[in-house]
Amino acid sequence: QVEDQSAAGIYRSILSEFVSEDNDYSARYPVDAIITSSGEARFFLFKSTGTPLMDTQLVGNVNVTADNFTATLNEYSDGNAQTSTFELDGTIETKDGAWGSFTWGQEFGRFVLNYFPTYEDKSELSKLEGIWTFSQASSSGLTITLTLTVDPDGTVFGSTTDGCVFNGRFKIIESQYNVYRLLLDTSLCGDLDGA
Repeated sequence: QVEDQSAAGIYRSILSEFVSEDNDYSARYPVDAIITSSGEARFFLFKSTGTPLMDTQLVGNVNVTADNFTATLNEYSDGNAQTSTFELDGTIETKDGAWGSFTWGQEFGRFVLNYFPTYEDKSELSKLEGIWTFSQASSSGLTITLTLTVDPDGTVFGSTTDGCVFNGRFKIIESQYNVYRLLLDTSLCGDLDGA
């Protein structure tokens, strides 16, 4: 009998990807993933050409029985609008990775997720303190910069160069692991306003 494996971890796009094998549409999606010890999962797919541009967020739960890895993830690509479902089925090895096949609407293919040991660093809100910035070109070619100021207690205030404003808080999920939850309220951001 195979011992139950764990999917908990951080998986980075430099070694992790989804590869479409559909004859009508072939694509390669670099992917970052965070999976908590309870199986809560967030996957971030990037366009594979040029500057990394987050294309799609997948949210759901991962289930592991023995070394079998399954997940049903909801796709979110425009704000809070759920657009489709992503199904994963494969094999997992604790602190190593997962691999197998996926279906995404009419698309299908294979996936590889490689574990990054930074997941095993302890989490502390004080590690997040400071001013954080991130710039990314939008699909229209305009570069948008996000700036977040994080206080020692995890309180967050931020804004983007196109006018969105954020208020919220980082929370620790499990202190022995390097994963945090960020709850933000967005305002002055059109369709993206809200929690």
